[in-house]
Amino acid sequence: MNSDKETMTAKNYQGKPHEGDVKEVIKKDYEDQLRGQYHDQVYEGVKAGLRTQFYEKAIWQAVYKRALNKDEATATDEEKEKAKKTADDYLEQNKEAIKDDPNTS
Repeated sequence: MNSDKETMTAKNYQGKPHEGDVKEVIKKDYEDQLRGQYHDQVYEGVKAGLRTQFYEKAIWQAVYKRALNKDEATATDEEKEKAKKTADDYLEQNKEAIKDDPNTS
């Protein structure tokens, strides 16, 4: 973005005598509030992501077991691959519903 033009900043900015004090007071007043707000946002995002991953895995396993319809130890590799594909396809088809509300998919 117009990197060849000079910006409108002071070349040797010295600052005002009490500028640092004012910045510290403002920082002290708002730091906890901002830290809490961003922490809550990040925490909720991580929690939602982990919940979705958990339910995706649980749904995948349920669909896989239903598609396999037998004990995994006695199933052939071909049957296992077919069941895996069925589970993968189910997750792909219902990805948005699971993301919106993983509890009801």
